[in-house]
Amino acid sequence: MRSNRESFSRLITWVSPRLDLCQLPAERGKAPSGWTMIPSARLDPHAASRAGYRSGSRFARLSRGVAPVEERSFIESLGLTLTEWRRKCRAWNLKPGVVNERVQRNVRLLKEWGLPPEDFKKVVKGSMGVAGFTESAIEKRLVWMANYLGFTNDQVMRVVRSNPSVLNYSITHRMAPFVQIFFQAGYTKADVRWMIWKYPQVIGFSNRLDSLCDFFQASLDFARSKVMEVVVKHPSTLGSSIDGTLRPKIDFLMELGFDREEVSSIIGGSPQILGLSLEQNIQVKIAKLEGVGLEREDVLRVIKRAPSLLWKDFDKSVNARISWLQNSLTYSSGEALEAFRKCPRAFCVSLHTWKETSELLMDWAPDRLHGMDFLKRNPGVLTLSSETLEEKLDFATQVLKKSKAEVLSCPRFLLTSLDKAVLLRAGFVCYKEENPSEFSLGVFCSRKRFNELFDEEELLEFGRQWRTLTKGQKINVIQNDCRPL
Repeated sequence: MRSNRESFSRLITWVSPRLDLCQLPAERGKAPSGWTMIPSARLDPHAASRAGYRSGSRFARLSRGVAPVEERSFIESLGLTLTEWRRKCRAWNLKPGVVNERVQRNVRLLKEWGLPPEDFKKVVKGSMGVAGFTESAIEKRLVWMANYLGFTNDQVMRVVRSNPSVLNYSITHRMAPFVQIFFQAGYTKADVRWMIWKYPQVIGFSNRLDSLCDFFQASLDFARSKVMEVVVKHPSTLGSSIDGTLRPKIDFLMELGFDREEVSSIIGGSPQILGLSLEQNIQVKIAKLEGVGLEREDVLRVIKRAPSLLWKDFDKSVNARISWLQNSLTYSSGEALEAFRKCPRAFCVSLHTWKETSELLMDWAPDRLHGMDFLKRNPGVLTLSSETLEEKLDFATQVLKKSKAEVLSCPRFLLTSLDKAVLLRAGFVCYKEENPSEFSLGVFCSRKRFNELFDEEELLEFGRQWRTLTKGQKINVIQNDCRPL
């Protein structure tokens, strides 16, 4: 009876000419230098019996030119089972030994860039590039995202974790051309970086941009620039199915009662709606809006003014704030609903902001009763932070020499942008060598009233130079009541 070693030697001698192998190593169980012992399920299971041996279980294949590695421990470090690993090898159409070495080098590179070990499995399974490309090719893609787009190493790894296929994309033919489309449209690197950071898969759908533009042009009369604005605001739109996702939502909004222009305005301003589930989100939120007591016309008005209510938690946004108005400010249910109807945007603001703003307004008012009455008539003030209100109050009282009572008597002043409107008009009054404090607050927050007193074209020309000053410089100029320019 032949010994096991003699049997194995004869087996290797028979296999060698067929697989271009060397002779059996001198020491049992060890491969020669530069060789790796790799289990294989592809060897002929009947070869052993034809050669005169009882079993083919000892078959092994030796692969030349690969550094020895601990295959099983390496596979386990990736979080893969041996079956998953062999399946990936077949999918990549590469020899297991070659895959071992290449994947090991690339995984080591990703680890140096900051990829957590728990994400190795997802990246290896999701990207053929980890095994199909060399270490230098993978590094070129990582360096391009870091240097050209301005990502940090952690941000690059987040992109890789979210979309491992990005390691497969060609820089010259896919990634760079996609980015250039948005640069040529006037978007900055910060815009493109945010878009890729928000939805890394967007690079993989670059070939869908033309069909998406054609769809929005036909359905909502969007220009190409508007479609790109939608994609930058909500990048996953580029990966959404036109017939399965986008078209049904647009049709539903039109059936709900919006006309084409209103739907264009809603989606153009809040494209996040396109990412919501029609059955599980949009229809449910509309039913809840009607459930609080709003008529269909009021529902349409609320959605038009505050589309973000459709993707917010209804109980934590609307119901929680209605309850707070009733419990903290003693609103009746009708008064709380009227506040929601008049200014739905306020119900998208944090409850913490509501509390600080209401307390500040109560301090301004002569008494709590007057403060509550002011809030009931002007619920839009709740959209402002206490810091913004204090800034406007300081400007009105210290620069324009108005009293708190005068400020509360002109709520529109509180809702008007200080930097873009009030300071511009007050600065122009100084430019015309007049005293801003002699004008009512309504003049500074009403474009129509201001244009009745001053020439609009001259104001526009003044504004081009006025914008070069900082907010602090503008306030100092007005406070000193001198010609600013």
